[in-house]
Amino acid sequence: MDILLESESSFWTLRRKLAALVAAVTVVLGIVWAVFWNDPAQWRTVEFLPVQHQAVANGIFISSQQHTVVAEQAGIVSLVGKLPGQVVRQGDMIITLKNPSLMSELAEVDIEYAQSELQFKSVELDIEVEQDEALQKVEEAKMKLKIAEADLKAHYELFSKKVISKLAFEKLQIQTEIERMSLASTIKSLQRKKEQNLRKKELAQSALSFVELKRRQLVQKRQELLIQAPLDGIVKRTYPKLGQSIAAGDAVAQVGPLQADTVQLRFAQRELDRLHIALKLEVNFNSQTIDAQISRIEPDLRDGFVVVEATAALPDSARIDMPVVATARFQSDLNQAQIAYQGSFFDFGSTVTVKRVRQGKKETLQLHDYQKLPGVVLLGPEWQPGDLIGF
Repeated sequence: MDILLESESSFWTLRRKLAALVAAVTVVLGIVWAVFWNDPAQWRTVEFLPVQHQAVANGIFISSQQHTVVAEQAGIVSLVGKLPGQVVRQGDMIITLKNPSLMSELAEVDIEYAQSELQFKSVELDIEVEQDEALQKVEEAKMKLKIAEADLKAHYELFSKKVISKLAFEKLQIQTEIERMSLASTIKSLQRKKEQNLRKKELAQSALSFVELKRRQLVQKRQELLIQAPLDGIVKRTYPKLGQSIAAGDAVAQVGPLQADTVQLRFAQRELDRLHIALKLEVNFNSQTIDAQISRIEPDLRDGFVVVEATAALPDSARIDMPVVATARFQSDLNQAQIAYQGSFFDFGSTVTVKRVRQGKKETLQLHDYQKLPGVVLLGPEWQPGDLIGF
């Protein structure tokens, strides 16, 4: 019996202590709650202001200095030596064409050139033979004149001593004069032959030069069937396919320098109305950040994206086709409820318990629809300008 009475007494003592503890906690919570609701430092005023949106785009570094390579001759693509993205050196073959009619014409001209060359050499040989024969005749005429003059001189002494008659001596004089005239005629004939041979050689040379020029032009055309890179760089695009016929003047490839000077970006289609020339961007690559601004917006969508180009002072580390990420920030045309806020309160989760005061009415509610941006928190449509929000 004593044990039961003692147990009952302990129970009531414990109950009174618990009641006192609950009362104390209630008082403390009430004080904290009252202070919390009435502490001006805990409140933010909701404002309707333009929201600064941001759009992120992926892209690459490119070179805006594109060189379009055109075909100088018509032909059929027989080989594509370089593909887009491959590095080329000046003179590297990009595309090879074949032109059967050109090659047939060149073969005919090769034969014609060989014949003209043989004809020219034959003319030179004939001239050389004729010149030798003419010179030999001149030498013979000179020798005859010397003999005639020596004979005349020898007979002059006989004539002066009246050993031979005057008639015989005059015959010797006449013969000497004939030989002298013959030598002069032979020399003139040699000169005429030289002039004739010179004209004959010039004609043969002219015919050979004409065929040689025609052959050189065809060889140049054949060389132009090998379409080469105009500079050191990277192949951006090749247009024709293997076996395709192209005409002279058709564009066949694009080649750009190795050094990048432009940023090419792909923004989502929904950002089209916000993008404009001179819009500033932040471009990030390889843990580096540079400032850029839009210089060109392609008028047509590409695979559902808006393609833009931006100019910037690119460092030497910026390479062609290096991936980049760019951020554009711009003001929205619509106002949205927002508060300025710096801190980590909104990092706790997607649902936050907050207090609101609207026209003197205080209430506690769960905040679900909000968005964190640098320096501000965007609130949902249930908030009004002038509302106070507390945390």
